[in-house]
Amino acid sequence: MSKLLKELKSLSNTNSYKKGKNYYEEDKIEINSIKLDGKKIEVKGISIGSHENLYDVKLIMNQETGKCMESKCNCPAFSEYQGICKHIVAIGMK
Repeated sequence: MSKLLKELKSLSNTNSYKKGKNYYEEDKIEINSIKLDGKKIEVKGISIGSHENLYDVKLIMNQETGKCMESKCNCPAFSEYQGICKHIVAIGMK
């Protein structure tokens, strides 16, 4: 398992990780931009969520360590639950 996948798994709960992996496999993520800045990579995209809702997703990570530096999603779970949401897991796998 890559460093990034380990990081995503450690930051999410079991359910979010499993659902995020399914979202990735079902191609429910569209990447809008990838920006490289030294060791930092910023990925922005859109995820098709439950009930066909669209969510803006952003993930900034360190390419060398695989560590998440920042993550954002405008889905309800991102602000209501502990850990990262399934949309961030999915974009990280992309």
